[in-house]
Amino acid sequence: MPIAKEEKQKIIDKFGKNEKDTGNTVVQIALITERIRELTEHFKMNKKDHNSRRGLRQLIGKRKRLLDYLKKSDLNKYRETLTALNLRSSRRPVGKRGRLLNYLKNKHRETQSTPNVKKS
Repeated sequence: MPIAKEEKQKIIDKFGKNEKDTGNTVVQIALITERIRELTEHFKMNKKDHNSRRGLRQLIGKRKRLLDYLKKSDLNKYRETLTALNLRSSRRPVGKRGRLLNYLKNKHRETQSTPNVKKS
């Protein structure tokens, strides 16, 4: 279900530079966040609506990519956006180097977590 025009315009006015500033990254993140919140309310009533759940996952992925872009380009704006939209920060590093660092951290954890058991 799409966002009502009035609600969409309020979000654009709040986060955009002017009333027609819909392409701004922050505005796009805010609009997607509102859609995600509406869809989560929808799923409280319709638990078996799996087709819409796929759309929700796509929206979450798109918002995550936009947040990663904003984090790389303007860190202060990223932090302001998170607080304004009441979102949590993902602590994962961004980009290929970040994936490599995560892989190495997980590999290091696996080697430490294996207990040394003596066989008798």
